[in-house]
Amino acid sequence: MGRIKLFQNDEALTKATYLFWEKGYEKTSLAELLREMNILNGSFYNSYGSKKNLFIMSLDYYLKTHALTVANRFKAKKTFKEGISDLFNNSLKNKNLDHPKGCFLINCLASPALIQDDELGKIIKEKLGEFYCFIEKQFVLAQRIGEISIDLDPTVTTHLILTYLHGRMQMTEVFPHDKKSKKQIDHLLNSLGV
Repeated sequence: MGRIKLFQNDEALTKATYLFWEKGYEKTSLAELLREMNILNGSFYNSYGSKKNLFIMSLDYYLKTHALTVANRFKAKKTFKEGISDLFNNSLKNKNLDHPKGCFLINCLASPALIQDDELGKIIKEKLGEFYCFIEKQFVLAQRIGEISIDLDPTVTTHLILTYLHGRMQMTEVFPHDKKSKKQIDHLLNSLGV
């Protein structure tokens, strides 16, 4: 009979994901992971192999849970502008009782160690590219129904909006998301014709 694992994998992975999300890859130590996940060294290496492998699994878990929820919420909005506004508002909250601030995937961009690692950098860029494609697809659908002018370039406009979102997310610590930033977002979308 095989040895019974002394931890719940889903629960442990959730805890690891939140720790990486909150502290980042570099600042999350193996000791913190073991403590937070409530597992021993041997169980960790048998189940995950390494901190790097666990990080990849955590990013995948995030995309299958939180990111999927965001995408579904975006699609449920009546207009593209409502979807983008909701994305901004939820991504820029300073405090959230359910999960760490911002977007786990976007937070990865602020880590040189992740981007410079060939494997991790490639994964992050691919996943970010998929997110951009999703938003661009929603933009094109909005153009087809006449919500957005067909004169706007979907790729350029999508990249402008998401570049602002990423920058704004990085600035949230210093300049919290408030009425002023809400006006900036509305101004950006209006000036882009969205």
